[in-house]
Amino acid sequence: MFDRITERDLVSWNSLISALCRSEEWECALEVFRFMLAENLEPSSFTLVSLALACSKLHKREGLRLGKQVHGYSFRKGHWRTFTNNSLMTMYANLGRLDDAKSLFDLFEGRDLVSWNTIISSFSQNDRFMEALVFLRLMVTEGIKPDGFTLASVLPSCSYLEMLVSGKEIHAYALRNGNLIENSFVGSALVDMYCNCGEVESGRQVFDGSDAFPRNGSFAGLCPNAITMASVVPASVRCEAFSKKEGIHGLVIKRGLERDRYVQNALMDMYSRMGNMEISNTIFKSMEFRDIVSWNTMITGYVSSGCYDDALLLLREMQQADEGNNIHDDKKQVHFKPNSITLMTVLPGCASLSALGKGKEIHAYAIRNSLASEVTVGSALVDMYAKCGCLNLSRRVFDQMPVRNVITWNVIIMACGMHGNGKEALELFKDMVAEGNSSGK
Repeated sequence: MFDRITERDLVSWNSLISALCRSEEWECALEVFRFMLAENLEPSSFTLVSLALACSKLHKREGLRLGKQVHGYSFRKGHWRTFTNNSLMTMYANLGRLDDAKSLFDLFEGRDLVSWNTIISSFSQNDRFMEALVFLRLMVTEGIKPDGFTLASVLPSCSYLEMLVSGKEIHAYALRNGNLIENSFVGSALVDMYCNCGEVESGRQVFDGSDAFPRNGSFAGLCPNAITMASVVPASVRCEAFSKKEGIHGLVIKRGLERDRYVQNALMDMYSRMGNMEISNTIFKSMEFRDIVSWNTMITGYVSSGCYDDALLLLREMQQADEGNNIHDDKKQVHFKPNSITLMTVLPGCASLSALGKGKEIHAYAIRNSLASEVTVGSALVDMYAKCGCLNLSRRVFDQMPVRNVITWNVIIMACGMHGNGKEALELFKDMVAEGNSSGK
């Protein structure tokens, strides 16, 4: 149809490029854009939005190279409309350049709800949970009302940081705005937040009290899919009354879901918790596509089974791996970088082996990658240094942590007691109680 148009204008080209993006033909969209330039047509803001989307879906290096050109053109031509900047922020965030997205957000005026949702969801998806919560507060301060997308994006931050009070505040906001509490994404995020914060009954009450979830027999005729099994498998291993846990694996095979990456990750976790690392490792080796969760699950399994050397070896393999199954859905080769979950998991292995040198290497990596401030990583570092005999370093890490939870306090108090510093342990306990009273916990 497009080829039959004798006089093509900017709208025709924009329509074609947009259609190619909707069909996820990213390279074709960029190629059509080159043809458009060859006909001496100047891109509009709408063109740039499609180009930014296409660049964000390319391999990181190529996407950044082209994306920066799109950004530069936008800057030179004065395309500073809000929706153009929103698309550029999304592009940078998807390509792993979150700080560039944040800088762009800080620079332009006229930020709308989409702008705030973009930056908050980007922080949350990149494990920068505290910043997601800070920007939610700034958003409200500027008079922008959060919507369902905002709440569903920020609630995982409360879940991960175990900030139950903040989660309840968001829940209260959703209740005051009735249309939000009926949003299935908000409801699911609330259920997840309460359960991860240890409030399972509250999570169940949200589930039972929301019209966002089907009930009263409306589940009849539904078959479990990959997401269902990826959730049920971990539940089965935690349920003592469910004795035939391997039967779940059989159901997975019967449903033809054994090649799904999320189900494979769940099965590896199940067998690891059962102490059967051999089967877990077999599943890991057979995976066509591995993600960061796959590596973290195996490392966690080795640490939980007391195979600390194997955990550290797998960590090194994870960083050095250059293999076909380290691929995301866009079929591009990637090298996985340890995240906060990886470090939180592997540091106890260093502590058990008294591998102070390796622990310091991990600490340095955490600082370089802005992970040391994460409450889970900080707590693990405090524990590692204490068990390796370095109470002074343990206390230094503790004092530098911007956020502490009850686990952090327990770790440093036990460390002082373990090293014979009873007086310091009591002083820390008093500080812990005082901090809990001041925060209302």
